Amino acid sequence: IQYELLNVDRVPVVIEVYGLAGRKVAEVIDGKRASGRFKATWDGRGADEKLMPPGTYILHLVVQTDGGRETAKRVVGLAY
Repeated sequence: IQYELLNVDRVPVVIEVYGLAGRKVAEVIDGKRASGRFKATWDGRGADEKLMPPGTYILHLVVQTDGGRETAKRVVGLAY
């Protein structure tokens, strides 16, 4: 998972993984980041640390800045 933040000073960033039914299954990142390019990895594990079943999932990136909340979503496939 690659993302870039521009012109921000240490803002909250969250990347969560959702199943197609809309239930949150994992959290990849929950922290603060400054401007720059970043990489994060989801290891295919759910919140309980067990491997999730192969399938389609939605990544949800949320960045909270002084200007408001920015979000992005991407569909990813998980296969073993």
